[in-house]
Amino acid sequence: MLFYRADGKELFYVGGDNKIWAVEIKRNQLLEPGTPKPLFELHSRFWRPDEYDYDVSADGQRFLVNSIVESGESPSVYLIVNWPALLK
Repeated sequence: MLFYRADGKELFYVGGDNKIWAVEIKRNQLLEPGTPKPLFELHSRFWRPDEYDYDVSADGQRFLVNSIVESGESPSVYLIVNWPALLK
């Protein structure tokens, strides 16, 4: 999956090495890609190129990644019901 930064100046993709890469894009009369730079490795057991395992914020500074938790314990899940009443 390819994602562009909101201003179109950078492209993000997952390479064959299971890393997220960034490429600067210059827009002259033609699109001119820069040199790809690795950002970080995905730790996903089920990654497939036709699925969304990550997303990028509009400014390209934050990533939301579906990854494996490497812990012996199950993570806790908290469900807060009627949360608007807690704001009063």
